[in-house]
Amino acid sequence: MYEELVKEKTVYYQKIYDWVKVAEQHKPAYGEVPKSFRKIVLPENLSVEFLRFVDKISMNLMEERENFYGYFLLQMTRVIDLYLPSPTGVNFTGGKFVLYFNPLLFLPLRVEQMFTTIQHEILHLVSLHLQRAKNLQGKYRKLVINLAMDLTVNNYLTNLPPDAVDLASINKKYSIDLKPYESLEFYAEALEKAIKVRKNKETEEEGDSDESEPGD
Repeated sequence: MYEELVKEKTVYYQKIYDWVKVAEQHKPAYGEVPKSFRKIVLPENLSVEFLRFVDKISMNLMEERENFYGYFLLQMTRVIDLYLPSPTGVNFTGGKFVLYFNPLLFLPLRVEQMFTTIQHEILHLVSLHLQRAKNLQGKYRKLVINLAMDLTVNNYLTNLPPDAVDLASINKKYSIDLKPYESLEFYAEALEKAIKVRKNKETEEEGDSDESEPGD
């Protein structure tokens, strides 16, 4: 089944990419249609094909890899959103867990990375990150909360996509030394402090630069 997934993902990506390219060229101009109708939506035949591909990923997870994630995925509602800024996303709405896919970002991933992105979203759910993130709103900036959530779940995953948040990149970017397997709240507090320190330092450097400039 793995080899089948590798072949199919390339075929489906090309089909969807080609359709979107044509659809973008024929998209109505701004203001010609109500705002709610401006988004491009995949036709039913392509949506069905893509969601069948997701079903095969679920079966592969159950039969050959992590059956917990496979069974969890089977219980989730799947939604295609071509405007999603990441390969996958998750939410809890209408009493159901909803897993969102952007096929244009999801299908170019290696199959192992596809498994990882799905596991990533499910770990957010089982870790109650949606509720815990709401509890942190107002205390920490949105960027910090999102980074902290991703750090927490990615500690437990391998085969991460190239742009995934990990400890090495965050420690380097913010000049800190975070360790693995800490809580969402721990990472959020540490990142908020690190960002404040960096902003204060940048402000001081700008002030020093202004003072060094010659007068009129």
